[in-house]
Amino acid sequence: MQVAWFRVVSLAGVVLAFAAAGCGRDSVFRNPVNAQAAEGKAEAAYLAPPGVTAAQRVAGKSITLMGQADAGARVRLGAPTGDALFAVADAKGTWSIDLPDSGEVQLYGLSMIVAGRTVQSEGYVAVLPGGQVVRLRAGAGAVSLAGGGGRLRILAVDYDRDGGAMISGRASPGANLVLRVDGLEAQGQADAQGRYSIAASQPLSAQSHQILVGGDGEATATIDAAKALPLDAAPMRALRMALGWRIDWVTPGGGVQTSLLLSS
Repeated sequence: MQVAWFRVVSLAGVVLAFAAAGCGRDSVFRNPVNAQAAEGKAEAAYLAPPGVTAAQRVAGKSITLMGQADAGARVRLGAPTGDALFAVADAKGTWSIDLPDSGEVQLYGLSMIVAGRTVQSEGYVAVLPGGQVVRLRAGAGAVSLAGGGGRLRILAVDYDRDGGAMISGRASPGANLVLRVDGLEAQGQADAQGRYSIAASQPLSAQSHQILVGGDGEATATIDAAKALPLDAAPMRALRMALGWRIDWVTPGGGVQTSLLLSS
């Protein structure tokens, strides 16, 4: 089924996890102490990826990104052109980087270097004119840094060339939600931060669609799911629309994903 596109990433993760578990499994399963030691080493080796927590526009001239990383980590914000900006996280792990406010959508990869290790953040950081920041995730819904407040909102619609789609936004933390796309329902729930992403029950055709999310109030949107044109050598194409922004972008796997970012 086409809708399964949004589950490819997690399914691949399961396959890799089983493959990793199979390596050296005889010695681990014969001795519980070895199993505990292996788990301890994995936990010690894990480093949470860096993230962007806020953005602030400075007098219309620049945009300051702020985020979290490991204390003392060297944070890298890299553009598709190969240019990069750097910052060093302080003792609390906070960092900030100033970007020019170019009036165009800017796309960056975020990573950090700690003790010689490079840790890549999931997806890409999209900075919109005016300072709004959205994390684009391959095979998943976009995550907007737009503030909470509890009001139910539809903030993003992501879909691939085959129409597999994810609708994302904000609601009250833990709220049970119902998604209706052209009358067809799907269920979902907001997380502890009030963010939700719900997969559409069937692929979106390349036409206009009516979207409703309910259960914690009600939010509606009408979107055009036109297929992305070839990007050629460009990593993305951003178009301003009445409802917000449309970004067609190349995923790390080489596919093309469309993110409709709706004005909040």
